[in-house]
Amino acid sequence: MWASTHNDTLKGKMSAVVSALSACQDKIGTGYLSAFPSELFDRFEAIKPVWAPYYTIHKVNLPSSCL
Repeated sequence: MWASTHNDTLKGKMSAVVSALSACQDKIGTGYLSAFPSELFDRFEAIKPVWAPYYTIHKVNLPSSCL
């Protein structure tokens, strides 16, 4: 977003968010960071009741050209 706006305030805020998320990943220690635990993938693949984690991952990881 900064590349299209060149808004330095926006860049600073975005950098702060990315740094905070990176700190969370470091604290967790696995690199995984999501709104739900990674165990939900295992439950889904074992055909156990679970909310759809792959749907969310797919939507979050869409290329910007698809938005």
